[in-house]
Amino acid sequence: MEVLALFVMTCVALTSLAVIYNGLISIMLRHNIQKDGFEIAQVEMANLEQAPWPIGETRKESADFEIETKITESQALAEANKLEVIVYEKGKNRPLVNLVRYE
Repeated sequence: MEVLALFVMTCVALTSLAVIYNGLISIMLRHNIQKDGFEIAQVEMANLEQAPWPIGETRKESADFEIETKITESQALAEANKLEVIVYEKGKNRPLVNLVRYE
């Protein structure tokens, strides 16, 4: 009986550790995706700042992300353009990163 109780407790402990490990791996992978998306958004914003782009929207895809850039005339600030870079995970509708700058 004691051996059976020890076996059950060991199984419960190992299952708990496996669930915790899986959760930690999932959190780390999500963090890496967010970090990569933010780096792509920063590069795209730098590209928008350096080259004169016309007012409008563009959309392009990379291996894992969809990148949307928007340049609009700012209504809040006179004579300023609003530069916006939105990065989505491929196939997802919710933005991963949204950078905005007024220039």
